[in-house]
Amino acid sequence: MIRQAIEKSKADFAYFDRKSMKSEERKKISKILEKLGLSVLKESEIREKYEN
Repeated sequence: MIRQAIEKSKADFAYFDRKSMKSEERKKISKILEKLGLSVLKESEIREKYEN
């Protein structure tokens, strides 16, 4: 399901609202995403990279 979401959205990265997920869940999904070649960025990293 994660792979399909990546393919359909053509995502460059993933982001988690840290307050909305338990740490264990976030780590598990992060590992899956990284195996699929997608990095997980923090809000500050997104702003730094994509803000004009």
